[in-house]
Amino acid sequence: MTPFYLQSAAILALNDKLSAQKFSAVFNKPYSLKWQKAEKRSVTFLDSFDGRLNNSGYTLTLDDQQLLLKSVKLKNEYTTEDWSQKSFPRRAQDFNNPGMAKVLEKILDVRNLSKILTLKLTARPFSILNSDLKTVARGHFLQCASSYPQINHAQTIIMLAPLRGYSVEVKELQKTFPAFKRYSIFTQAILSTYKIDLRDYSKPSYDLASKQNISEALFEILYKNFLIMRKNEQGIIDDIDIEFLHDYRVACRRMRSALSLIKNIIEPVALQMLKLDLKQRGRNSGPLRDLDVYLLREEEYKELLPDDWPQKDIHAIFVKLKSQRKSAHGRMVKMLKSAEYVDLVERWQHFFNNFEQHTVSDAPLLKTVSALVMRWFKRILNSGQSLTAKDPDEKFHNLRIACKKLRYLLEFFGPLYPKVLGSSAVRQLKKLQENLGEFNDYSVQIETLNQLLNRSVKPRINFVKTVAGLITVLDYKMHQLKNEFYTLFADFSSEKNIKLYNKIFG
Repeated sequence: MTPFYLQSAAILALNDKLSAQKFSAVFNKPYSLKWQKAEKRSVTFLDSFDGRLNNSGYTLTLDDQQLLLKSVKLKNEYTTEDWSQKSFPRRAQDFNNPGMAKVLEKILDVRNLSKILTLKLTARPFSILNSDLKTVARGHFLQCASSYPQINHAQTIIMLAPLRGYSVEVKELQKTFPAFKRYSIFTQAILSTYKIDLRDYSKPSYDLASKQNISEALFEILYKNFLIMRKNEQGIIDDIDIEFLHDYRVACRRMRSALSLIKNIIEPVALQMLKLDLKQRGRNSGPLRDLDVYLLREEEYKELLPDDWPQKDIHAIFVKLKSQRKSAHGRMVKMLKSAEYVDLVERWQHFFNNFEQHTVSDAPLLKTVSALVMRWFKRILNSGQSLTAKDPDEKFHNLRIACKKLRYLLEFFGPLYPKVLGSSAVRQLKKLQENLGEFNDYSVQIETLNQLLNRSVKPRINFVKTVAGLITVLDYKMHQLKNEFYTLFADFSSEKNIKLYNKIFG
C-alpha cells in the first residue's frame, strides 16, 4: 500500500501550527469533517550532501523498515526494499534491489547517502462531507516534528485530494483555511518548510559585474570558496564519502590560485600568511586524497593485470593501501580539530571582516582579467610547444598546473565574457587538462606503489611481482597519454584557437 505522503494530493503547509480541533472548526455548514484513527510513524529522508537525488527528481525515504525510492515525475510509481538493519544504507552497492541500486549508482556516483532529516509524523485521515453527507474530498492532517534538536519547530501539513467532480467546490473551500503555502510534492514541502538546503556548493557562482574593480572580485572568490571549505569539514571528519575532501581541496586550490594570479592587490604580510595557510592545507590533505584516488580505481587496476594473476596478491596491495588511508584520515581529522586550525579560521574571518584594510591597490576588472588570460594562454603555448616525449614528468606536471590556472581564470570570470561560455576555448582546454591530470594521477600512483615496496618488511615474492606488474602497466598507460597529449595540444594551439582567444581577450 502506498504510504499516505507519497499519494497524489495537494500539499498545504500551514503558516501556523494548528491542532486537529481548530482545523475542524474551520468547516461550517454545509460542510463537516469526519475523522479516522490517527497513525504515527517515523520517516527518514536520505540524500547525498549535495542533494543529487533531489536535484535529479528522486526522493528516498526510510519508513517502518522499508526503503522507498520515488521519481517525482511518476505520480504513483515507486520502488521499495525491506530494510531491517539499524544503520541506513550508505552506498548504491548496499541495496539488494537491483533496480534501485542501478538508479542510485548512476545518480550518486562516488557520493554516499546521509540522513537529511528524520520526522515523527502523526497523521489523522479525514473526509470532507457536504450537505448530502457525500464525500467531496479525502486527506490527511499531519503534525510533523523533527527528531533533531537543532531543527525544533513543528509543522502542520494538510494533504487534500478532491473526489472526481468536486475539484472546484474543494478549491473554494480552501479559501476558508488558515494561511498556507501550496506544494505538489510532500518532500518539497518538507525541504522548504524545514529550510533544508540541498544545493550543490562545490562550484560557486560569482556575482561579478564588468564595472567592478579587481579587488571586489578577489574578495568574492576568496570568501565563497572559504565557505565551501568550511561546509566540507564535518563530512571529512565523519568520513561520509571522498567528495568532501575533494571539494575542500578544490576550494583551497581556487583560493590559492586567485591569490597567485591576481597580484599586487593584498598587502604583502597578509598575502604571505594566506598563501602559507593554503599551502599547508594542501600538504595536510594531499596524502589522503592520493590514496582515495588510488582506492577508487581498485577494480580498474585489477582488470589491467592478466586474468590468471592471483587475485589474493592484487588484493594484498589494496589491503595495505586501505591501512595507510586509515592513518592518513586520522591525521587529517586531527588537523581539522586542532587549535592551530581554529586559529587559521579566525585569521581568515578577521581578514574578510577587514578586507579593505589589507587592500593596497586596485584596477579595472575586465582590463586586468583579459591581460591575465592572455598571459597564461601564451605561457601554456610556449611551454607545450617545447615539450618532447623525453622530457621528465615534472615538465608535464608544470604544464598541468598552468592549464589549471587558466581554467580557474575562465571559471572565475567566464560569465563576464559571454562568447567564451561553451566555446572551443573552454572545451579544448578541458580536454588538455584531463589528459595531463590523468597522466599526473598515474605518476603519483606509481610513486605510491614504489613507496609501498620500500616500506614493506620482507615482502613475499608474489607481492613484489604483483606490484612490479602494476607499475609496468601504469607506466605503459602514461606513455599512451603522452602520445595523446600531442594531438590534444595541436588542437589547443591551432591558429583558429589562437584567433579565438585574441578576439575574446585580446
